[in-house]
Amino acid sequence: MTVQVTILGLGQIGGSIGLALATQQEKITRIGHDKESEPARAAKKNNVVDTVQVNLHSAVEGADVVILSMPLNEVRETLNLISTDLKEGVVVLDTSPARRQGEAWARELLPAGRHYVGLVPAIQRAHLLETGGGLDGARADLFQGANCLVCTIPGLPESAVRLATDLVNLLGATP
Repeated sequence: MTVQVTILGLGQIGGSIGLALATQQEKITRIGHDKESEPARAAKKNNVVDTVQVNLHSAVEGADVVILSMPLNEVRETLNLISTDLKEGVVVLDTSPARRQGEAWARELLPAGRHYVGLVPAIQRAHLLETGGGLDGARADLFQGANCLVCTIPGLPESAVRLATDLVNLLGATP
């Protein structure tokens, strides 16, 4: 059985996550969604994801993990839009920078049994001085050897924490 990982936002961070997970295709199915069509097409073409889903609701349906890789100002609206489509037990990983705000929105908008975890990924030092962003800046090794904070909220099931830390390990980072 494969784990469905849906990446919402296919820029540098989301794209790098997808590329890092490409080696796990026997265990993970990568679904991608971006509100812009060009990055979505490029992500599929460049093996960032296995499938691109244009419809946001369809992208998260059945997902075991949903990764929010978008600016903070899009997180609340996205959580609101997908909240009824998320299956019970899903882990939502948010890479936006404001932990407390994301947690507050998750408590407000996500139904019971859907788990929110904040991720603060660091970029490995070899890539710190690179310019450019978006999907062009995505690298399979962007997080290799770096640290990634896994920010949990009280009462989060151990299985959700383990899933988040396992994913961070698959990125080559240290949780």
